[in-house]
Amino acid sequence: FAHCCNPVPGESVVGFITRGRGITVHKVGCAKALDLDPERRIEVSWDEGVKVEHPVAIEVTCTDKPGLLAEMSKAFSEQGVNISMANCRATPNARAVNTFHFSVFSLNHLRQVIRAIQKIKGVYSVERL
Repeated sequence: FAHCCNPVPGESVVGFITRGRGITVHKVGCAKALDLDPERRIEVSWDEGVKVEHPVAIEVTCTDKPGLLAEMSKAFSEQGVNISMANCRATPNARAVNTFHFSVFSLNHLRQVIRAIQKIKGVYSVERL
């Protein structure tokens, strides 16, 4: 799976035959995938019967206030997600920018996590990286 776009089950994907590494799977529309040789493109699809975690990252912009990080952590936990890496920093305008890396089983699972984070009071935006 391509690390540039980190496709998850449920998203449209395309495969590319690599030199010496087999097939790399990208999301359809991935900027890096569009630059690859079209003659090496192949059709691929998800095996709906396999449940495997796939890494993703999101960026959360929120107000910088005590307890908000704990609320976000609780939301991840309630969605059955383990945060593998986090980077949190305050900005001069009383906001915070948080990057979270975690794994999900499907596009629907990712959407559930994003919705749970968006519902938290003080969260301004949630974007997939």
